Amino acid sequence: MSEAPWFPQHRKLHIRLAEAGYLIASGPLPGRADAVQTLVRGATLEELTWVATEADRAVAGGFLEVEIVPWTIVDSMFDFSEDDDDDDDRDAADA
Repeated sequence: MSEAPWFPQHRKLHIRLAEAGYLIASGPLPGRADAVQTLVRGATLEELTWVATEADRAVAGGFLEVEIVPWTIVDSMFDFSEDDDDDDDRDAADA
């Protein structure tokens, strides 16, 4: 099976998001062959909407559809903070 002609640009966009520190994870949803979930951080809703609908030519060209769902992480085993000083406080609290 050959790659769709729009896919390389779509993938490069994800790579740029990762390099810039925005991309957390992306991958297919189990049991839904037509659905992928992409988690990003650090972008405003306005910025994310532009990236997802205009900068991604696969979406702008009508090859893919996107639904943006804002989500707030309440608790996580991962440290998404930008400040390493908080790590010491968290480690002490966990001990």
